[in-house]
Order: sequence, then structure tokens, then C-alpha cells
Amino acid sequence: MEDKQKTKEQLIKEIKTLKKQITEFEKTEKVLKESEKRYKMFVHAIPDIIYEMDTKWKFTFVSEAIKQFGYTPEELIGKSIKGIIHHDDFKNVIRSVVLPKYKGRITENAGSPKLFDERRTQHRMTKHLEVRLLLKNQNDGYRYCEVHSSGEWDRPITLKNKKFLGSFGIIRDITTRKQIEKELKKTYKKLKDSEIQLIQSEKMVGIGQFATATAHEINNPLSGIIGNLEILKEDYLEDTLKILYEYERRIDLEDERLKEHLEDIRRNLPIHIEDSLKCTEHIKEIITQLLTFSRPDERKPMEETDINKEIDKSISFVWHEIKYKCDITKDFQPLPKILSHPTHLAQVFINFLTNAAQAIEDKGHITIKTYLKESHIFIEFTDDGKGIPKKHLDKIFDAFFTTKEAGKGTGLGLTIAYKIIKDHRGTIDVVSELGKGTTFTIKLPID
Repeated sequence: MEDKQKTKEQLIKEIKTLKKQITEFEKTEKVLKESEKRYKMFVHAIPDIIYEMDTKWKFTFVSEAIKQFGYTPEELIGKSIKGIIHHDDFKNVIRSVVLPKYKGRITENAGSPKLFDERRTQHRMTKHLEVRLLLKNQNDGYRYCEVHSSGEWDRPITLKNKKFLGSFGIIRDITTRKQIEKELKKTYKKLKDSEIQLIQSEKMVGIGQFATATAHEINNPLSGIIGNLEILKEDYLEDTLKILYEYERRIDLEDERLKEHLEDIRRNLPIHIEDSLKCTEHIKEIITQLLTFSRPDERKPMEETDINKEIDKSISFVWHEIKYKCDITKDFQPLPKILSHPTHLAQVFINFLTNAAQAIEDKGHITIKTYLKESHIFIEFTDDGKGIPKKHLDKIFDAFFTTKEAGKGTGLGLTIAYKIIKDHRGTIDVVSELGKGTTFTIKLPID
């Protein structure tokens, strides 16, 4: 009887203990459920995609953030990551394809391959791996993403007999960042171009001031030299030659050296005077260009100008000089008239045509193209000449810079062209390749 009573009491005690354990278990289960709920809430609230996949690249978990790409987590569970990565990127981020390329190579952290199905953990995990994730409902559409990936093992990676379970990580949409970076690069390029143009403009101002002073200082004595040479040629040369001839005829010159000397004077004096006049005219031309460069005639009002017609006039003006060296192809699109100083623009066109012809060594071709784009008129002069060395491209608009032989160029043509186009609120760009030719592009606003 006592044994039965003891058994009953023991049983009640065990039941109470079991009830207590069940209660504790239920509390623990409730805490775990609440924790899991909170965990899922946090995970799904994060705008980045959190994923987990097995050893076959198949998703075992995907957060709600995947919906921004048109997918649901449910439809991706059990599906391969290959189905949502751009095919060109897949071969560059998957272990079985990438690692054979590194066989036999020793890599530090920075040089290690970045993998979507990463097996490394902790400090050696993949970071900042860029891939393109496909959008579900847009053909050929994708967004740029950045992946941080780590391996998952059943025990610490340093232990033996460990088992690889899969990979997990975070996928972050960086499309907006990539677009901003692209715009920043464009903006930076524009700033650099503007800086170059500003430096060039400042050079022009300084050169213009110097040119004005220099031109006036040279012009006065030059006028005297030209005048004296013309008087010598017109009033004295003929008489001097007659006197020398009569002197030779009337006097029997026994000294052959003196006779040769007199003949040399008669023969070469006209040539030297003519050469001197040509040189002074060349100097005068330089002075005229300097004054044109430093203070173009802006007092005259601008006129409505047909760019295509002005180019035709310029071709006619220089055709007699260039027709034996090149053919010209015109590709003119209809253009609106713009306000300009047409004689100044003609000076630019003539300069480009002359330079293009001079760049052609034997027989070549010049193409002139005009078109309208984004409220601007574009004029392209392209030749198939010898081209401009890369080291000279940033100097060609500098005053007095020339690669031509002495006496064949003043080094002011492109400088003046640059200033004329700038005064018309336009720009000049140049692209050149040695042995293939050069293209100068003028851009003028239509308003």
C-alpha cells in the first residue's frame, strides 16, 4: 500500500516537472517565433537582396527585396542563380568557370577571384562583385548590382572533415550610382574642356594685346622700307641698269673680275629688289593678321548668313590654288540662316581649305559636311592628308605655332580662326591620325 502511495506521489511530481518543462518549452518556442518574426521583418525591410543558395547554385532563401526586379521569393526558391544573371557575367562569377583560370597561381586577398558562389568566409569573403541582374518583365533589361558573398559550412572552416553547405550574401542595386558616376565623368570631361578653352581664351587676350602693340611698332618703319624699295624699283632701277650697261659698252674692261661683277649686279639687282619687296609684303601680311586677330571689325553689324553659300564662295576663292592637289566632296544639309560676320567666317573656311590641301602630299580628297544638331550648326572639314602628330594637337591654336617650312606659314591662321569662331559663340574641335588625315569641326549656335 505504501509502495502504491509512493508511486502515485512520484508520478504526480514527474507530471508537474513535465508540465513545467512544457511551459518552459512553449515560452522558448514563443520567444523563438517572435525572434524569427522580427528577423524576417528586418530582413525583408532591408532594400538590399539577402540570399542563400546551396552547392548547386539554387536559391534556398531570397528576401522580399527581389520583388524590385519583378520576381517573388517563392518562384526563385529551388531555381538556379544562372536564370537571373546576365549571361555575359555568369561565366565571370561562378566558381567552376573562374577558378581553372587561376590554377597554379598564388593570390593574395586583393588578387583573388570574386565569386558569387563564394566558399571563403570571414575576412576573405567576396566583396564588391559587380554583376547585371536581369529584370523579369523587360526583354534584355537589367540593373547593375554589387554582391557581397560568403561560404557556409557545417563546422569551422579550419577543421577537417567539414562539409560545404552553400553560399549566402547580399545583392545591392547600384544602377543609380553607376548612372551618377557616368554623369560625373561627363561633367568632369566638360569641366576639363572648359578649363582648356578658358586657358586658351586667356592666352588669346594676352597675345592680342601684345599683337596690337607689336604690329604698330613694326608697321611704321616697315612702311618706310616698302616705300623706299618701291621708289628704288620704279624710279632708279631702270636708270641704274642703263648706266651700268653704257659703262660696260664704252669702257674696254680688261679686268675680267670687274666685268663679271658688273654683269652680276645688272643681273641680280632687280631680283634682290623684287625679293625684298616680297619679304616686306609677307611681313605686312603678318601685321594685318595680327591686327585682325587683336581687334576684328566688330563695329559692322552681323548679317543673316547662309553657311552653305559662304563655304561655296570660299571654295571658289581658293580653287585655283588647290584644284591640282585634291578633289572636294560636299555633303551639305539644309541649314537655317544665322547672324554672323560672313567675311570673318570665310577667312576661317579658306584657312581650313588651304591647310587641308597643304596636308595632302600628292593627290587627295577633302570632304566638307554641314548638318544641324541640338540647336547648333556643325561644319566638318576632313582631309586624307598626313595628319597632325598627337604632341602638336594642343598647340595648333597657339599664335605663331606652325610645322610648315619657313616662309610657308605665319602660324596665325588657326589662332585667328579660333578667335573668330569664339567671337561667334562657337567652338572648334580637331581629331587627327597620322597617315590617315584630320577633321576640324566647327560648332555654331543658331540663335
